Amino acid sequence: MTAPRIRTTVVGSYPVPEWLLAAPSEQGLIDATRVVIATQEAAGVDVVCDGELYRFDLNHPETNGMIEYFVRPMQGVRYEMTFEEVIAYRALPGMRFRTRPPGVVDGPVASGSLDLPLACQRAAALATKTFKFTVTGPHMLAKTLLDRYYGDTAELAHAIADVLAEQVRHLDADVVQLDEANLPGHPEEWEWAEEITAPFPASRIALVPAGRPADVLPVLGWIPGNWNCAFPAPSPVGFAAVLRSWEERFGARLFVLSHDQAWLLVERPPRDLDAALPVAAEHFVFCDEPAGRQPVRTTATDIAGAPVWYFWWD
Repeated sequence: MTAPRIRTTVVGSYPVPEWLLAAPSEQGLIDATRVVIATQEAAGVDVVCDGELYRFDLNHPETNGMIEYFVRPMQGVRYEMTFEEVIAYRALPGMRFRTRPPGVVDGPVASGSLDLPLACQRAAALATKTFKFTVTGPHMLAKTLLDRYYGDTAELAHAIADVLAEQVRHLDADVVQLDEANLPGHPEEWEWAEEITAPFPASRIALVPAGRPADVLPVLGWIPGNWNCAFPAPSPVGFAAVLRSWEERFGARLFVLSHDQAWLLVERPPRDLDAALPVAAEHFVFCDEPAGRQPVRTTATDIAGAPVWYFWWD
């Protein structure tokens, strides 16, 4: 039996079982991870992941502790913060989804006690199929921290990228997935955001026999790898119909696609808030997490005049 040309996978994060929350333990976490991986393998998923259960933190509901898992162990990041620092953080643009920073950078960033290879090794040992390990990207991590040392977000992101790249080099995983959830809301930062991914594996360019960009989806049979079925996913033809409409109305063309993310280059985006509002409503229905499932009006503000549209199904 030959391997499939397009292999299936999942987003990465899984709901934490209630029994693990009620009685957390090291053995309980291993058992829960075993269930997550076995469930994927039994369902026929080709590339399985650990579900990120060990990263969950009830004390940080905005991002489920995913940010804290990476930055808190790092050297140069302080968790204790003053009231003035908290207020300063809340005044920063783009951080409305958090009430306080995951940490304050007050020195050179280094790995500290962060140990991604150990977490990867424990989960990979439970898998019998191709194993994927997920890593929150340096752009996202840098944007959520309160910087009191570097004085430049791009420089901080570069430092974090170096830390993560060193960790990734020691991962025993078949696939490493780098997640950047903050970048779509800030397309003007793409140049330095692209630079910081240089230490990580590059994307691949694919030639697809399709008459137009939107038709790539039905040719590939693509639908998003949505782990929790939070919305009724249409067929690839349904997704393509929406993209065709955006192609014709806004010159929006698909140019990057992963198993759960898509980027569109937009030639004629809506220019003001009134024109962007109905389009933002379309984004809200099309994707279960456009820019963090934020209000339609906020999405409209983000896409008005924006040359790139980003979608992430989570």
